[in-house]
Amino acid sequence: MRGAGIYVINSTFLNPYYLADFSSYRCDDHYLDYVAGAPLRTGISVGKGSKNGEVRNAMFNGHYWCRAPYQDKNFTEGKGGSGLASLLKYQNENLEAFVFGYCENELQFENFNFNSRIGLHFITEGGNGASGFVLGHGSDYTKMGVVFDGVGKNGLVLVNTECDVDEPGQSADEPGCFMAGKGFKSAVTLYNTMFWWGKPRFSVKAQSGTLRFELAHFNQYGQIRAEGGRIELVNVYLNKSHYGDTEFVIENGGSIQTTGCQLFGTRVSGGKVDSRFDAHYGFPLPEGLKEISVTLDRIQKKAGIYLGESADFSKNVPVVKDGRAAWVGVKEPDIKRKGYYMYFYIDYPEFKDGKAPSVAISVDYFDEGAGYAEIVYDSSDELVKGPNGPGSWKLAKVFKLTDSKTWKTVECTVKDALFSGRCNGADLRLNIVPEECPAVASMKISKVE
Repeated sequence: MRGAGIYVINSTFLNPYYLADFSSYRCDDHYLDYVAGAPLRTGISVGKGSKNGEVRNAMFNGHYWCRAPYQDKNFTEGKGGSGLASLLKYQNENLEAFVFGYCENELQFENFNFNSRIGLHFITEGGNGASGFVLGHGSDYTKMGVVFDGVGKNGLVLVNTECDVDEPGQSADEPGCFMAGKGFKSAVTLYNTMFWWGKPRFSVKAQSGTLRFELAHFNQYGQIRAEGGRIELVNVYLNKSHYGDTEFVIENGGSIQTTGCQLFGTRVSGGKVDSRFDAHYGFPLPEGLKEISVTLDRIQKKAGIYLGESADFSKNVPVVKDGRAAWVGVKEPDIKRKGYYMYFYIDYPEFKDGKAPSVAISVDYFDEGAGYAEIVYDSSDELVKGPNGPGSWKLAKVFKLTDSKTWKTVECTVKDALFSGRCNGADLRLNIVPEECPAVASMKISKVE
């Protein structure tokens, strides 16, 4: 295919080697709807910077070929067994059903494939990837459900995705449901995901980047493996692990965080799962919490703290750094003043107005650039002559930036926290001195007994 405005609708292709190629040339505003068949190597591919395309209601299944009314009878009843079995075996070893490279504002709606090597594959082209929305995708009886090797700068969101993989093979790398490859440097959020059936070796694997699942049902699941990447599970139900070995695996600097998930006797190897059962995004927090936090995803995940989006002469915007979502300060070109401010506000009453004076403060940041940063806070120390009253703007910690291009955590403990909003209405502020603002991924404040 080549050019803009190409459409394919209400068509069945029995046995193509490559069904629809929208990736060899740019094809803006392409439109596919009710396209079906039994492709052998590639179903539908999109790339080359195509914009504003739609792929809807595609269905791939070997039965389109084997049940064709004019099919040679010897194909389905040939020597050595069913032709359908031979076809399914070939597809299971070779077919990539849907492949998306560099494309912008792409809509995938209610597409499904039965039997493939990879059901849905996001690849990179010249450092660029796909951006847009995937609504209602399904992959059944596949070796690899969804593979992320690249995502576009405008992000990718998957809603109502379903995956079922076949029986385990000899390889430890497949079958699996969702995987972020070693070159993946982005963050993807999947909403309302269904891990339906089968016996995958892994349900989620992150070799790099971040895979985040909100409202997922793991009916029968394999291992959840953070092999250098980050996995976040929010309000996820884990029903039944079909393996008797370790369920969560953390290797090569990877991390796993769960929020609002009950983990009953989950077996973990290689590290510790950061389990935050008491954090409920979008709902009032319960009383008696000993820790509050904010996770600076594309949309802030507020659990008692939030970051102000504007800050005097700069503003804060979401980014992705080394595969992890974060926020960073930016300035308009005409602003000559050096440095950046990031204001943090506490809205959980039990930490306000001196109710929790002894606390530990923790900030995750991406160490980039030279210079230093300060954590200042609203304290009750009357010896500090702050401009907004005694104790305001007290210095808690100074830390240097060493341009290591790695994620780091800075921590400090204070015994006189007031948090009455006297830091220009906020309770804490990061004063960042260098020319470029380092990215900040989270802040956590914990009571110290």
